[in-house]
Amino acid sequence: MIKIKKISIRQLICISTVLLISMRVIIEPSYMFLHAGRGGFISYLFAFAFQIIGMVFIMLVASKNRGKSFELILEECFGVIATKIIMILLFVFFFLKIISIDFEVQNFLLEVFYEELYSKIFLIPFFLVVVYVALKGPRIFARLSELFLPFGVFVLIYTLIIATGNVKILNMLPILANGMTPVLSGTKYGL
Repeated sequence: MIKIKKISIRQLICISTVLLISMRVIIEPSYMFLHAGRGGFISYLFAFAFQIIGMVFIMLVASKNRGKSFELILEECFGVIATKIIMILLFVFFFLKIISIDFEVQNFLLEVFYEELYSKIFLIPFFLVVVYVALKGPRIFARLSELFLPFGVFVLIYTLIIATGNVKILNMLPILANGMTPVLSGTKYGL
């Protein structure tokens, strides 16, 4: 009998927190502010709240269904055919998310570290890591998340403390000058 390596609820929380820090704090604000303008911080708060609610929901479902895989939970709720469709849609969603992250990280590296970055050379290690994690399973990613979570939280808090000296609240005024439409557009692109 083959033993399936699963991730624990604690590891799921670590993965969710690492993804929340890396995606919501580092990468996605630029998308939101691009579309929402000065109301981008409201878009950011909406998207952050939506993601927290989603994380709590997933963790509640996982804790009530201990020992079951995600696919098994979906099959019990929706049936086999709907589960296959949901899995395909999730694959497409995460594939597009990885591509958007790739472009954003490349832009970040160009702005911060390099004058020129050869995109094909940059893509090789990125996709090698993605393929390795896909082949080895989610447990590798869960262990890495547990390992790097304290470091990520420390860096986030340290960065926020350093940045508070340069914050100019008056630059965000006027709030909602163009109404809620740009804010909702920024939230949509952030999610």
